[in-house]
Amino acid sequence: MGTIARNGDLYPLGLGFKQWTSFPTPCKEDIWNLGKFEIDSKGRKWVLSSIGKKWKDYKSDLKAMYYDPVTPDEGMRNCPNKVPSDQWQILVAFWNSDEGKVLSLNYID
Repeated sequence: MGTIARNGDLYPLGLGFKQWTSFPTPCKEDIWNLGKFEIDSKGRKWVLSSIGKKWKDYKSDLKAMYYDPVTPDEGMRNCPNKVPSDQWQILVAFWNSDEGKVLSLNYID
């Protein structure tokens, strides 16, 4: 499930999807229909929820490893190899935005 969550073609890291709940149901349905799960349909909600959590954690890990809020312009140039540059630019722009900063504060333990 983690591999699926980190796949930027299936679940873009930016492009208007700031939170898992922003993903349209058809996108989530496409993932379920990949046929990679040998799980009864009763487990669908759990699988998709788990992928959503892994997607959020992946973005958090990327931010912790590659983004420096003190020098956000440097963060734009510090794109990890495994992340499409267009998605990275959207992520960094969001992390620099007031909305992104407020959302990040809400996730601090």
